[in-house]
Amino acid sequence: MPTDYEIWLKGGQMRMKANASGMTIHMLKVGDDLYNWMDGQGMGMKMTAGANRRGRATQDYVNQVDVIRAKGKKTGTETIDGHPCEIWEYAGEQGDSHKGTYWLATDLKNFPVKAIRETERGKVTYHNSDIEIPAKVSDDLFAVPKDIVFRDMGEMQRPQKN
Repeated sequence: MPTDYEIWLKGGQMRMKANASGMTIHMLKVGDDLYNWMDGQGMGMKMTAGANRRGRATQDYVNQVDVIRAKGKKTGTETIDGHPCEIWEYAGEQGDSHKGTYWLATDLKNFPVKAIRETERGKVTYHNSDIEIPAKVSDDLFAVPKDIVFRDMGEMQRPQKN
């Protein structure tokens, strides 16, 4: 299903807004915590960022560029949207069940302008545009919303004590 994303990155934090099938979904990664909520709903989920990804590829591939370049294989070059890119293939770490191809724009400090990621769940193509480096991103964008009640999924999955 085609989905439009807006993503902001700053100091290891990430904020994402996704529009799909008439719904707006938000994700906020602050430290080790990941928050998800939908527009118009007063509840959301909170989980540890790594807990949801055991054996699965993280969607935060932008922050993995150094690993992709260090452990992946450069397979060619191509120009995407006017940006000269190096094409890298990377199969992930042991226990990670994904492989991907990444177009890293050399004129944008190796920012990925395109990525194709394959997992056991299918194939996803990302095309990043309107990239601003360095971006002017307010710290307020990474504040956990006070008007949303977040259920801690880690607490819900712990065994109950009798």
